[in-house]
Amino acid sequence: MLPGWMRHIAALVLMCQVFVACQNFYDSDPHIIEANARNFDKIVHGTNYTSLVEFYAPWCGYCKQLKPVMHRAGKKLDGVAQVVTVNCDQEANKRLCSEHGVEGFPTLMVFRPAKTYRKGQKNAQEKYQGQRTLKPIVDFVKSRIKNTVKKLRSVSTVQNMLVKQANTNLNNYVMVFFSSVDVTPAQYKAVGINWSDMVDLFFMHNRKLGKSDSEEDRSSAEKFKSAYPTMADSLQKIVDAHRENSDLNRLVLLDKTNDKVHTYQGKSMTGSEIAQFINGITGLTPREGPLSNRHDYLAALKSGKKPKKASKKKAQKPVRDEL
Repeated sequence: MLPGWMRHIAALVLMCQVFVACQNFYDSDPHIIEANARNFDKIVHGTNYTSLVEFYAPWCGYCKQLKPVMHRAGKKLDGVAQVVTVNCDQEANKRLCSEHGVEGFPTLMVFRPAKTYRKGQKNAQEKYQGQRTLKPIVDFVKSRIKNTVKKLRSVSTVQNMLVKQANTNLNNYVMVFFSSVDVTPAQYKAVGINWSDMVDLFFMHNRKLGKSDSEEDRSSAEKFKSAYPTMADSLQKIVDAHRENSDLNRLVLLDKTNDKVHTYQGKSMTGSEIAQFINGITGLTPREGPLSNRHDYLAALKSGKKPKKASKKKAQKPVRDEL
C-alpha cells in the first residue's frame, strides 16, 4: 500500500488529467463559439445565420484530428456562417448532445434557418456526412446559407419598386451589387441577413446589362427619373460604365430619402466595413452582424467574458425575417 503522501500526489495527478481532458477545445479561438446547454438555443436558433456545430469530446482521438480543420473552418466562415462547438464530456451538456442524436464523436451538424419564419420554430438540423477536410465542410455550409438577395434581370425592377413606394416609408434604402460574375458572394448574402427588413438587397450580373432595353424598361426609366432625378442620373452612369466594362465590380446604396446614390469605397466586402458604410448613411442599426447587439453578445462569448445587457441605443433584437 502506498504511503499517504504518495496517494495524495496520485489523486492530484488524476484530478489534473480529468480536468485537462474536460477542457473545451476552442475557448481561445476568436472565430468559434463554445456553446453549452444554457445558451445553445439562443446561439443556434435565435438567428438567421446558418450554423456549423461540432459535438465533441476532448478525449476523442478523431476529435483531436478534426481540431485544426475546425480552427481553419471557423476563420474561413467568419462573417458568413456561425461555427459552434459543444463539449459533450461536460456533465451539463450531455443531455443536449443526447437530444440531438449524438451517438459518436465528433458529430458535425448544420442548422439552417427556414425561408419562412414561424413563431417558436427552430432551425432545421442536418447531419454532415461528407469528408472531414476544410474545403468540403466549408462548401457544404456555404450552400446552406440563407439567401435574401434578389437577382435582377433588369435594373427596371428596382426603379419600379422605388417609384411605386415613392410616397411611403417603405424601402427607403436599396443596395445593388453590380458583379463581373454571376454568383452571389456569401459575404453579400450575410449583408442581407444583417440588414433584413431595413435595406433591400439586389444582385446584378454585368452581362445582363448588355441587353437592349425594352419599351417597358424605357418607360420605367422615365418614371424613375421623374421621381428621383439625381439618383436616376447617377445610376444611369453606373449602368453605362458596367456595360462598357463587364469586369467591374461595384456596390451602391440607393437613398430614396435624399435622392442620392452612394458608392461603397471599401477594398473588401467585409461585414464590418459594409455595416459602417450603411450605418453612416442611414443611421440604422443592423439586426445581426457588426454593430448589432447580437454581435456584441457573441463576441463576449468567444472571448469568455460575460455578455453585457443590450444598450438602449441598440435596442433592436436580432429578429427572424419573414421572406
